[in-house]
Amino acid sequence: MKDFCCNKFKFLHSGSSSMGLNIRIIQPSVSFNIEAKKREVFLINKKNIYKYIMTEGYSGTLGKKGQFSFIDFCPFCGKNLSKFYNDVSYINEIDHIW
Repeated sequence: MKDFCCNKFKFLHSGSSSMGLNIRIIQPSVSFNIEAKKREVFLINKKNIYKYIMTEGYSGTLGKKGQFSFIDFCPFCGKNLSKFYNDVSYINEIDHIW
């Protein structure tokens, strides 16, 4: 069983990406990182290859529909997400594209 920083984060992480407010932990694709660099969204960090996103719901590609924000800390308890969720077992989506 996976540990979560708090129950609210667990609830939003466990839900579908297309339903309401949710949290995604993604492993970006190479093209995602290239696009992020172009948009100057975040620096690519080799130590932490996962990205943490709070969305309003989407299906398919991130950014096609709905709003999203990259987050570094849990919005409920304040934990540093890259320190807490740094294992492949937490990933919702692999090779995510923009």
